[in-house]
Amino acid sequence: MPTLSFIVPCHDEEAVLPLAIPRLLAAGAATNESFEIVLIDDGSTDRTWELIADAATRDPEHVRGIRFTHNFGQHAAMLAGLQHARGDHALLVDADLQDPPELAAPMLARAWEGYDIVTGVRRSRAGEPWPKRATAWMFHRALNLVAPRPIPVDSGYFYLLSRRALDRLLALPARDRYLRLLVSLIDLPRVAFPYDRAPRLAGHTHYSYARLCGVAWHAFASCLRRPAAGTRDDTPRFEINTTTS
Repeated sequence: MPTLSFIVPCHDEEAVLPLAIPRLLAAGAATNESFEIVLIDDGSTDRTWELIADAATRDPEHVRGIRFTHNFGQHAAMLAGLQHARGDHALLVDADLQDPPELAAPMLARAWEGYDIVTGVRRSRAGEPWPKRATAWMFHRALNLVAPRPIPVDSGYFYLLSRRALDRLLALPARDRYLRLLVSLIDLPRVAFPYDRAPRLAGHTHYSYARLCGVAWHAFASCLRRPAAGTRDDTPRFEINTTTS
């Protein structure tokens, strides 16, 4: 069983993956721990799956691929990766590597201190226009006005989760809810990890302002919705076409 699983959702990332996969491999090796990279193709229409399958064939010890039959969205891709993670810890990383995978080693060091959840908190957001930075600043703070538990402001999906935290996350009811909210509901030791977010490696963002508004709506709706006590939502949110190992 590997010590660390990198969970990397991908959608139309053929411009990024030739740069991202070598960096992920180098970051895993730099931890001096056993590791795997789980790349989830979220219904891409370009060569993303071809690149993932090729990487998994060339290095089956470290690279695994999951392919969706359709585009189910980033949340479903992250959840699928977490469900298939075999590591003692799982680190969520965007394919564009704006959240640098090289921080895996210092984040693991915080985990060894006894923290089950290490949350990446952005000190800066290089390469992003000021309107996006301003709306993100307002969104994170407004969300905490309705969230049942505090959600670290200026954080995204850059989380390191212990196996104990991951098991609790996957056991939560209504797992289609906003992932940052679900992580906030886990009663385990956690620590903030400040870092500087980098520009995209290549290509362009797939999040238009309309899509970002949809994400914000999902977040607020998730925080306002209260699941019935004792219920669990096991409805499949995606289906997997092909897995390489």
